[in-house]
Amino acid sequence: MRSLLSTFLAISSISYLTAAQPSQACTGEGVKAVEWAVKPGEVKVFRVNDRVVRVTVPEAYTQSKPAPMIIAFHDREQPPEHLEYETAFGDEKVNPSAIMVYPTAENDRWLSDFGKLQKLGTQSENYTADIDFIRYLVRDLDSMICIDTSRIYAAGLGTGGGMMHLLACDKELSTKFAAFAAVGGGFGRAKAGVAPWGVCSTERTNTPIMEIHGKDDRIFGYYLTEGENGKIRTIPQHWIEDWAERNGCGEKDGDAVQSTSDPRTWITKLDNGVMTETVQYGGSAIRVARRCFGADGEDKTVADAALGDAKSDVLHYQIAHYGHGWPRLQLKKAKSIIFHDTEIELEEGTQFFDTSKVMIDFFMAHKLPKEYLVSASGPTDEELEKQMRAMLKQKAGGIEISDAEIKERVQELKKAMGDMKNKPAGEVVDEDEKDEL
Repeated sequence: MRSLLSTFLAISSISYLTAAQPSQACTGEGVKAVEWAVKPGEVKVFRVNDRVVRVTVPEAYTQSKPAPMIIAFHDREQPPEHLEYETAFGDEKVNPSAIMVYPTAENDRWLSDFGKLQKLGTQSENYTADIDFIRYLVRDLDSMICIDTSRIYAAGLGTGGGMMHLLACDKELSTKFAAFAAVGGGFGRAKAGVAPWGVCSTERTNTPIMEIHGKDDRIFGYYLTEGENGKIRTIPQHWIEDWAERNGCGEKDGDAVQSTSDPRTWITKLDNGVMTETVQYGGSAIRVARRCFGADGEDKTVADAALGDAKSDVLHYQIAHYGHGWPRLQLKKAKSIIFHDTEIELEEGTQFFDTSKVMIDFFMAHKLPKEYLVSASGPTDEELEKQMRAMLKQKAGGIEISDAEIKERVQELKKAMGDMKNKPAGEVVDEDEKDEL
């Protein structure tokens, strides 16, 4: 029955598409145990597959209203609590509504870490452990917390940014997250077809994605350093360009033209979109934003310099005078800057760059397209029978299957799906153990 179930789900997973739906926990179909319940303003620590996961719940959370959720991946050997502190995502002034989830890597290093990958080898049975772990985690949280399944996001710092990339390129998980963001991301490089960095199996035709990187980063340099092997790491600029290509933005269609309304902005038409490059924060930040027309060819170009962060599909910030980390700081201001071979006078304005706010604004502007959303209530018997008939007919070489057998198989399938849904999600960490973590 397990083989039948997995085969059926694999071929029918896109058949029950509806408008945005709340998670199981919102509908009362999730885990009932009291220890799984989360309260507004609470920090919950628990285990999934022997890994510790830290969850912070905003004060505005209520079990009856689906909330957005951000899963944040820590850097190499960085405790999740440190990432939580560094981002200030627990501050309601920064993040008023999103549930924050901080998973922990095995031995504090994700499989996106170059060194760990080289030790394991691409054929290791543990190679996809992190990907599988996130699949389980998303499933478990769906049954524990009232989540808006159209607003689940992935963020990462350093090697956690690399982990975010692998999720965006995963066939299944690329359709679970609405948008992705990395800060100081460590992105690998490999020949086409060589996993993980040479393979991107995203199911999306347009993936909202952003990256923020310090120009003086010495961990994952903004440029390749002298002696660094360009076959191992992808620099931020090339990584962004790769995602623009995956999103179908197209090549440049002509030279960049200075905006008539904002002299700090240069606009470049793309074959299938538009790109703006803007000097911001007194010359200490260069922002590159792309808007792509989409697979349907719809013209989503915005007027002149009005391409803001929230309207971007592919967004990148280069931060001057900053190294490796999560920039939330006052940036230096210059009187003028040379940009596109033109001297630009810089006006007075805010100098405080807040990565967390930029990221939250970007996330909240993007929702998972409805074609990737699955109804929490599941398919009807009629839909199941239709799908089952088609599958069994194909497996039987075109021979028609009796109605009685179809109905019997559907009942077996529903029972198996119910058993999976009601399986305990994980182990709660008790208060004494929480203090030790």
